[in-house]
Amino acid sequence: MPFEIMLECCGQQDKIQEAWKRFSSQYGFSESEPDELEEAVIRGILAQLEGKTEAILTPMEISEFIDGQLFTTGDTPKQKAAKVGWAIKKFNLASEKKSRTKNGQRYLFEKNRVEGIYKSYCQTLAEPTPLTQDQSDGVDITEIKV
Repeated sequence: MPFEIMLECCGQQDKIQEAWKRFSSQYGFSESEPDELEEAVIRGILAQLEGKTEAILTPMEISEFIDGQLFTTGDTPKQKAAKVGWAIKKFNLASEKKSRTKNGQRYLFEKNRVEGIYKSYCQTLAEPTPLTQDQSDGVDITEIKV
């Protein structure tokens, strides 16, 4: 949006569509809502952090404790690990890259960081916020039938 405003102010309205196309192509992978697999990756990492403040894991290890139905039928272990790796990168889940081993790239995950990402992207409110007297405009909410 700021670029759009600047282009308009500079009389370059014809460049706005081109700027939007470039922006979308460069940052299209960074959608904010996780799909089922991505959410499972975040939850899986959190499960491994249960009772710990940090853990070092590889995408291969993470893919092993995720429901196999979330992957495409016929995916090899390497393909599954690659999909997990993309989720790690997309949501910036890892605090640090560690040395690579025969099992693949290792990552350091910190509980606080992964929990924060989970709360930002995955967690939904279980109950709606109740109306306050100001919001209800004097309506007695005990009389409302559901």
